[in-house]
Amino acid sequence: MNETNDKSTDSTVYHFSTKDPSRKGLSRDDNEDLNRLREELEKYINDLLSSLKQEVLPSIPLEGAEGIKGDKGDRGYRGYRGTCADSYSAGSGIAISAEGVISAKIRRAITTAAAGAGATITANLYNSAGVEQTTGDESGITVYCSICGGTALNAALPLLEDNDDIFIISLPYSAEADRWYCISLFFNVDIC
Repeated sequence: MNETNDKSTDSTVYHFSTKDPSRKGLSRDDNEDLNRLREELEKYINDLLSSLKQEVLPSIPLEGAEGIKGDKGDRGYRGYRGTCADSYSAGSGIAISAEGVISAKIRRAITTAAAGAGATITANLYNSAGVEQTTGDESGITVYCSICGGTALNAALPLLEDNDDIFIISLPYSAEADRWYCISLFFNVDIC
């Protein structure tokens, strides 16, 4: 494997090759290079996840050192205070995990009003047939949004208007209730 430095982007570019194109498999040097690259990639991703956990992902308040107990059993993060996601690395695989939300599914919803001065917006869920739910438990739900560098959705991008489709997920908030969170990240902008 050869390593070159691309001056235009000032980043390292890796070119993979075997010494003999007719030979199958990688040489010992190639395997060592691949292992080193895997370790560097894992470190980079873990650093990125740590940065995201500190700056971007919403914090979920927790109660008790053993997690939240409710009518559905364990629903908390076993005393883990901070963001709802944690990084996990094993072998060459990396994932974002959150205890207690293994069965949470991303749902599509439609906003029922334009973005306001807060960090929430009201929406109606779509059912499995793609029909908007305008009555019942799946209508008029409050959706919490993560806004980087701000607290107002009406001053953030992407801007949400009435009848915009969004994707949301329900996460444990307390022993009694869950909250709906938008999976999109919003970024504060200065409006001239």
